[in-house]
Amino acid sequence: MRSMSDIKFINNNEIEAECFSLKLTGADLKIDYSPRRENNSPNRRALVHDYNDGLTINWAGDYPGGITLNGDVKISKMSGTHLRIHHHDLHLDNENRRNSSSGSRRALVHDFNDGLTINWANDYPAGVTIRGDVKCPEGLIVSGQDIITLIEDMQNTIQNLTDRIESIEAGG
Repeated sequence: MRSMSDIKFINNNEIEAECFSLKLTGADLKIDYSPRRENNSPNRRALVHDYNDGLTINWAGDYPGGITLNGDVKISKMSGTHLRIHHHDLHLDNENRRNSSSGSRRALVHDFNDGLTINWANDYPAGVTIRGDVKCPEGLIVSGQDIITLIEDMQNTIQNLTDRIESIEAGG
C-alpha cells in the first residue's frame, strides 16, 4: 500500500490535510470563529493535552455553550468520584431486553416534589429488582405507613397474644 500525504488549499478559505495520521506537537488545539462567539474570552482551547497526561475537551470551559456530541457516544470506561447530570430524567434502555414496546424508559427522575423516583410511570413493566441488603437508616415509608413502627406494633401484638395464650394455658 502506497503512503500518501498532501495539504490542499481549497476555495481560499479551507485547508485539507490528506494523510493517514496527523500529529500536533503542542499542548492546545484551539478552534475559534469570532462570528459564533458568545463572549470575548481570549482562549478557545478545544483539545488540550492536560497536566495529568490526559485529553481534555473544552479546557476551563472556554466554550460557554458547552460540548455537543451528536450520534452514538461510546464510552469504554468512566471513573471519578462524582457523575453530575443536569437534567431531570435518566433513561436506561436496551431494546434486546425489552418485553414490551413501551416508549419511555425513565429509570431515575428528579420529580416535581424535589424527590427521586425510580421507574417513573412504570416505564419498566417488570418492576424494579434490588439485589443485596437494602438499608434505610432514616426510615422507610410504604403506602403512607412507617414500616419500622408497623413492625414494632406487630411485635408488641404478638408478644401480648403470646402472654395471653400462656396465661390461658396456665389456667388463669
